Amino acid sequence: MTDTTVYRRFLEGDPTAFEEIVSTYRIPLTGFILSIVRNENTAEDIAAEVFAHLFLKKEAFAFRSSLKTYLFAIAKNKAKKWLKKSSRTKPYSEAGENASPEDIFFQDEKKKLLYRCLTRIKEEYRQVLYLLYWEECSYEEISKILIKSKKQIANLAFRGKQALKKEMEREGFEYAG
Repeated sequence: MTDTTVYRRFLEGDPTAFEEIVSTYRIPLTGFILSIVRNENTAEDIAAEVFAHLFLKKEAFAFRSSLKTYLFAIAKNKAKKWLKKSSRTKPYSEAGENASPEDIFFQDEKKKLLYRCLTRIKEEYRQVLYLLYWEECSYEEISKILIKSKKQIANLAFRGKQALKKEMEREGFEYAG
């Protein structure tokens, strides 16, 4: 079932439809927001705000894009607004005693290395790479979320991959090949 179909059910008053939307997008949205704000608790709070926005302003989604694109665009705007209000951002902390699903995901050493290197590249590169590889968004979807042309997204993806490769090489990662 498509996210548009689920959203239409939500508009028609199906109580389970909103739960399906939250269940589908909570973790991906939180991960995307985390790539911007670099604070897990803040990312979770902003993700909750995105769903509250969706719930309270049901008619705002005009079906001009996918629901996923719409939610990620709202998330980006809310995260940027939070950054403007915040005097400083806090870096992501490594997994502690109360590890979240995201912390568990990063426990593998190569994934930790990748994440550390991602945090060192430009934010716009990090956002594009996150949407491209973790969320499997197309260049067109990313261009709508980040409000840039597809050509700009392609350039950011290329430069982001180069920057990430440099950072990983600095950490001693060797490519087979």
